[in-house]
Amino acid sequence: MARTTERPFLPDLLPRAWDFVIAGRPLLALTTVWLTTAGHTMNFRELGIAQGWVTAELFSLQTCLLFSIALTLLACPAWGQRFPCRGLTQVGLALLAIGSLLNGTYLHAPLSVFLAGRAIAGVGSGLVIYFAPRLLDPRWGTATAWAAIILPTAGPGVISAASMFQGVSDWEWGFLFEGAFALFCLVLLLFQADRRESPPPAPQGSLAYLPCLVLGSAALLYCLHWGQLHGWLESFDIVIAAALGTFALTLALVLGWPRLDLVALKENWIRLLLFFYGGLCQFFHGYTMNVYGGLLINFSTWQRSLLIWWLPLGIATGLSLAQLVRRRWNLTLDLPGTIAGLLILAFGLYLSHQRTIDWPFWQTLNQVDLNWFQAPQQWELAPSRFLMGMGIGLLMIAMDNMVSPDPEREEKIRPFLVVAQFFGGGIAAGLFVNWLMIGHQIQYSYSADRDYIQAEEMADRRTLLRNELAQAGSPAPDYAAEVLQYRAVNYEADNQVFADIYGKFIVASVSLAGLCLGLLAWKRLRSPPEPGAS
Repeated sequence: MARTTERPFLPDLLPRAWDFVIAGRPLLALTTVWLTTAGHTMNFRELGIAQGWVTAELFSLQTCLLFSIALTLLACPAWGQRFPCRGLTQVGLALLAIGSLLNGTYLHAPLSVFLAGRAIAGVGSGLVIYFAPRLLDPRWGTATAWAAIILPTAGPGVISAASMFQGVSDWEWGFLFEGAFALFCLVLLLFQADRRESPPPAPQGSLAYLPCLVLGSAALLYCLHWGQLHGWLESFDIVIAAALGTFALTLALVLGWPRLDLVALKENWIRLLLFFYGGLCQFFHGYTMNVYGGLLINFSTWQRSLLIWWLPLGIATGLSLAQLVRRRWNLTLDLPGTIAGLLILAFGLYLSHQRTIDWPFWQTLNQVDLNWFQAPQQWELAPSRFLMGMGIGLLMIAMDNMVSPDPEREEKIRPFLVVAQFFGGGIAAGLFVNWLMIGHQIQYSYSADRDYIQAEEMADRRTLLRNELAQAGSPAPDYAAEVLQYRAVNYEADNQVFADIYGKFIVASVSLAGLCLGLLAWKRLRSPPEPGAS
């Protein structure tokens, strides 16, 4: 009788699992970069207080980082023809470490040095984002796509944990964590054996347009973050920057026009537009909770990250739902999935708008009891934030799964999706700070006008405050009531700004859903009828 032997399951599984982890080292480098794309924004409040910078100056660091990543991605195909992907990935990790450690160790540096550090980190991040996936097997494709969508919004939680390492919000620890983790990934890649690399696609034409695009992006950054501070067209430097940026961007378009594949652009313009919008929402609504938690609720770094974390949880749910539909029913969510994602996003924004606008900010005595303006907190905003994330996840994975009919054109257009995502995130930072500054002025004017429009109500509130403070033993109840009344107007104005943000994004999301619905109907009408159809 023949004897048979069976290999033990566990001893065979463990080496395979270890080999799987070792093979995924480039994915760890990619994870590090995606976490840092928005994670360090958690330290901006503490950094601004330490350096004396206003919000517009602080968020210029984020725009500089994301613009640097996007511009580097445009140059990567040309560099990939000259140098190996592994070497460029290692250079990228080294640059990310240098830029982050510069920001984390040179604590009293001027803003220009901080911007230089973010630009260096951005160039390194762009190299890793482009070349690290080419060191991975095809089995890692889904994980790479998920990382690009989930991790930018998950980064604030990771970086805030590093910032609270010693129990207080030390802003430099976020940058030091980024640099240390980049060095760790660099060491892992240095000791990885050489393996087959997926060659990058050949560049289309020259990069003569790129210096003009860099100059135009720098001018756009300056106008976005210093325009309102300097009075826009009343300031000579803003006028010069706007004129120079317009000229540079126009020249970049002229120089880059011959290398455009108009057929690929015609097929994929909606993907580029929606990836731009997805990046805009992805980063913008991370920024909102960071500032909201510090401005209205006075949260610590870790507490502010909890406001943000419902967004990546929703994104992960949206991605899982898309994966389930794809595996269970073999359906690819392209335009229908995009429409569903945009509508879910709009519904989440609507809930945030209603929760914000309907909150009882008019209950003046709350300020006496809490010494802070009462505003919606984690659990009040959690359902709406979760739905917003779910919509963003569905939107972006649907556009990622929607491919061109021609594989060559798909290979050309795919790198530009991430470029659009990062340009959207960079512009989101500038858009957000202008919304805060201009919106506060508008809403404060409206709120303050009630002193004339509703004088009797304002007098009643002031009397109510004065009596409450007098009973509590305040030495100067009249003055204290006046101060609290002034705070109330400012806090109400800030609250209205966030409600206005949600309202405008609802309009944008529903409009894009209508555009996608029209495009879907147009494609169905143009498609040939199935055989046998009457």
